Amino acid sequence: MTIFNEHFLPIMQKHVDQIRASGSEDFRTVDIIKHYIGHYYADGTNVHDSINANIGRFLSENAAVLGIAEKASGHPVTDDKGNHSQTAVWEFIRR
Repeated sequence: MTIFNEHFLPIMQKHVDQIRASGSEDFRTVDIIKHYIGHYYADGTNVHDSINANIGRFLSENAAVLGIAEKASGHPVTDDKGNHSQTAVWEFIRR
């Protein structure tokens, strides 16, 4: 369960649609975070309290509505400060 509710869905749909419109075949949770917040920092907190993880859970819980599917998890990534973390990779399942 995520900290976000159904009111967050139109916000995420807008960002998913904008990334889709760029011609990408897939994207990472980190890309949505950067698109939404403007940066990505590994928050170093436990996964239940992490805003980043909550965005990932929201994507997962709403994947069908957003027209996406998880392609991979645990994909290595470096945040904007050079810290190492992991992210999910998503693919578009409808246009």
